[in-house]
Amino acid sequence: MNSKLVNVSLSIGLVAVFVTCYVLLIILFVNASALHLDSLVVVQNWLLTPYVVVNVVTTLLASAALAFAIECVDHALWLNHLNPINGVGLARNPVTVKETSRLAQWTVSALGRLNYIIFGRSYALKFGGLLLLAATIAPGPVLQAGISQKDKTSSQTLITPHSVDVWTPWITLGNSQYRAGSATDLPLYSAALASNQNLELPVTQVCSNNTCSVTTRSAALFAQCTSRTLANTEQRMGRTSCSNTYESQVPLVENYCSTITPSLCANLTCGDPAVYANFLTGPDPSCEQTSGDYLANSTCNTLPGTWATIFAVWVGGTDSLSKKGNPNIVNLVDCSIEYGNVTLSQKGAAPPTIDRSTFEKSQYLLSGYSSNIANVRQYVWHQAVNEATKNTPYDFTLRLGSTGWNAMYLSAAAEGLLGEGASNNAEYVARQIERNFDWATLAAFAREPNASDITRTITTTTRVYVFRPANLAILIVPLLGTLLACWGRLRVGSREEVPGYDPVAIARRGRALMGGDTGYEKYTLLHVADTRI
Repeated sequence: MNSKLVNVSLSIGLVAVFVTCYVLLIILFVNASALHLDSLVVVQNWLLTPYVVVNVVTTLLASAALAFAIECVDHALWLNHLNPINGVGLARNPVTVKETSRLAQWTVSALGRLNYIIFGRSYALKFGGLLLLAATIAPGPVLQAGISQKDKTSSQTLITPHSVDVWTPWITLGNSQYRAGSATDLPLYSAALASNQNLELPVTQVCSNNTCSVTTRSAALFAQCTSRTLANTEQRMGRTSCSNTYESQVPLVENYCSTITPSLCANLTCGDPAVYANFLTGPDPSCEQTSGDYLANSTCNTLPGTWATIFAVWVGGTDSLSKKGNPNIVNLVDCSIEYGNVTLSQKGAAPPTIDRSTFEKSQYLLSGYSSNIANVRQYVWHQAVNEATKNTPYDFTLRLGSTGWNAMYLSAAAEGLLGEGASNNAEYVARQIERNFDWATLAAFAREPNASDITRTITTTTRVYVFRPANLAILIVPLLGTLLACWGRLRVGSREEVPGYDPVAIARRGRALMGGDTGYEKYTLLHVADTRI
């Protein structure tokens, strides 16, 4: 085989390895997914990671660069500096004996390359050797420093519209029929009792783990309450014994009225027994002129989105056994109850939450819905103004007797809302009523999620590698080192022209140059320019 062709092939192979390493590293840092290896993109418990690839490829790159540079210097040493032109006379580019020795050492020893930086004559080879030395150390760590990790989040969204009427979870057999005046809103009673006791909300099974989240637009009864206080003059109201200003045998009565529905009024009294708390549930403001009239209530609901009114008045600190609450003030709460829809959210198996700021009042009358939700308002909420029917959690009267008898402790709804001894103030009760209705809305969603328009989002978090392409600038080191080392030396010779460091070949060449074959004479390579350094 032609030895020159072999040497050319080896040089081309080294260049191919060199270029391939560059291409692999550039692709890895610019678009790792193009290599079609998941372990180079996604953090996995597998051997072939970007750190391993960078370590291997940079080592191979440095080795190929150094091998090609050595090949250039070695061939140039023989072809340019040692071999005589046409076998006679000086070499093509003769150098001194010591420079020849330094060039030879450069090709075989790292120490020789370091020595050449100090004593060598070629500045290109000085800096080339220095850069090639750096190329064996720096690229790997610098490139690895440009690899980091982060969480990549992707999501898939599925929208499911409601498949039953939106008010279905609010309706039961107990609240949608008149039942001779016994209709009661038991779902809201349950919600009020649970909310007052700070019980955990029910969870629907629309999501099973934290990768899933749900947002819905759900039908809601929405309470917006205001609170105020008045002075309880001489602490008269709510006392079993009236003030000395009055005859103790004559009960004192004071009336208080709602600011939302002014005809909705409640009273407090002193005397034995004394009325110290009065909660009323009334119709919406469109029924103002006919409040309490059964026939009128069934036809007066002309304001879309309005459901009912709650008005409450009470005095705390009237129970001598509890010693809680403030008897000096009268607490008043006004609540407007509206119907519409609101945004609910649920993350995984955690209880759902409500965003009160998203509530939208309905633009439709209840008669426009396919369900009989209108019956619930008519038979429970609007008929509760009749003295004989008190079928919501917010329609009760509490009396206190001098014997210690206290109606509060007959009503879990009243005690939970007002607190022991009616000690909760107006602001607390106003917010608690709002929480009661929010709890009821969330519980309705948990009972019947298919009554809501559900947006389900499945979120997948994957740990991925992040590459910083700017770190690729370190690759200029082996490239520049190779170019400088091979500058003006890019020649390839045959085995006969470039014996390398085969002792026999060198010895034969020395004998031939001396013109003899006399055993152990001292061989000297001829055709150097002179013996100076």
